[in-house]
Amino acid sequence: MPHATNTSDYWELPPRHLREAGKEVQVYERAAACGGAWLFTNDRPHRPAYPATVAQDADFQPDLPPPSASLPYTIETTLSSIDADAARLEHAPPAPAYKTLKNNIPSPIMVFQDFPKPKDGPWYLWHHQHLAYLQEYAKSFDLNSLVSYNTRVEKVEEEFGPDGVAIGWNVLTKKMELIGEGESRVVRCTWSSKVFDAVVSANGHHTAESVPNIPGLDEWQRVWPERLSHARSFRTGEDWAGQDTVLVVGSGPSGSDMAREICRYAQRVLMTTRPFLEGDSEDAKIVKTVMRERLPKANGLHVPAVVRFLPPTDLNGPGTIEMLDGKTYKVDSVLFTTGYHYSNPYLVDYEQRMIKQDPANKMMLDGHTVLNLHEQVFYISNPTLALVGVPVNVSTFSFYEYLSLMVTRVWSGQAQLPSIPCMRAEFEAKFAASKPRTFHVYGKPVEVALVQEMSDWINSEAARLGFEGKVRRIEPYSPEYLAIKARTVEGLKGRDREEEERMAAQAATEAK
Repeated sequence: MPHATNTSDYWELPPRHLREAGKEVQVYERAAACGGAWLFTNDRPHRPAYPATVAQDADFQPDLPPPSASLPYTIETTLSSIDADAARLEHAPPAPAYKTLKNNIPSPIMVFQDFPKPKDGPWYLWHHQHLAYLQEYAKSFDLNSLVSYNTRVEKVEEEFGPDGVAIGWNVLTKKMELIGEGESRVVRCTWSSKVFDAVVSANGHHTAESVPNIPGLDEWQRVWPERLSHARSFRTGEDWAGQDTVLVVGSGPSGSDMAREICRYAQRVLMTTRPFLEGDSEDAKIVKTVMRERLPKANGLHVPAVVRFLPPTDLNGPGTIEMLDGKTYKVDSVLFTTGYHYSNPYLVDYEQRMIKQDPANKMMLDGHTVLNLHEQVFYISNPTLALVGVPVNVSTFSFYEYLSLMVTRVWSGQAQLPSIPCMRAEFEAKFAASKPRTFHVYGKPVEVALVQEMSDWINSEAARLGFEGKVRRIEPYSPEYLAIKARTVEGLKGRDREEEERMAAQAATEAK
């Protein structure tokens, strides 16, 4: 009975393909609906630590029932409506979608197989349009019937039989329901557990904020917590209206989006840019350059990295930051668009137990690097655990479908993985030839080559094991798909021109 867990905008892929292969599937989703990162609300998550916690459980601290409790175990607590809502947000934080969010790769290639978008439709869509696509996909393949919503996975551990041999995975979950309306509400929490043959972790990587440990930041957090924020809580640039100078740390897709939006409301926006990373592909350098060029010249300024937050002096005035070039600036607030850490809190205990058996079983090097995954998906020490969604800088919808197909074929016996020693040796060779910080960062050329490799391997395994003609042949990206993908940078520039026209029209309307 395979199983998929927690929130992302591509969780629909593994259950669809596994069920079509004849597997019984259960999905746990801590949000109230499908949609992942595209599920926009005005809710804000609880504030992260500044600097951020770097740990497997950075996303949340697992909430376990009393050791003596018999499962299922339910408790009901009456709270004020404010406290009940805070408990809901702690259990299932809102997605990082913001009011003006659009995709940054062409929409025609942000698709699942056999569920295309109109080829002549717009390349860049609002968040609610992507959400509608995901929800229609779930409806079309009856995926909602597999899902327990408002349910968070708290712990995943191997289940052992009387002879000490592992027989599957014990998954502990917590479902939260808010009952009633008015000034007080009942919060009902129910813990349950179930044993599965295999587990897919498809929880995405937009839940555990990455905030760098810059000298002086902890003091700003103590004195001026309201002046610090992360992209995860960004909803609209209007929140910075009237401020003199805003610092945006980071110049990637989100950082450039948010800096442009804040420029409409603040007097001046500083946006940090760093030199290219060692290991950046030429494709990555081109995209980074395009993102940096998006900052409006009228009131935007590129600055080097922050090296120090100077101690607060005037508690009611602006704070001072020092940059890598030695210059200092006074700023009213700081927005970190510095990405996210990988975090799988429900695997903490399992990973620790595996490390005690053999340090080579370590799963998390730091917040930016996941170890010991064959093809960046199968946990080498026990390939009945799969993490779908680790690679970044890829066409997520499309690329993660190939990973899901690999998982389905292997767990259905229609493809066979190499031996554990062979997988470990292959992983170690690839990791040694890479840089930890960019190990999961692909980009167009690598992504296209890997899709071809995955397709070839899946098809060759089907032929080798006698399934050719009995299972669908997997095709790599089509020439039409690749032609659109090759125009990504061109498309981004066109998107920005459209956005500038939209913003100018909106400003003219607001001025009337």
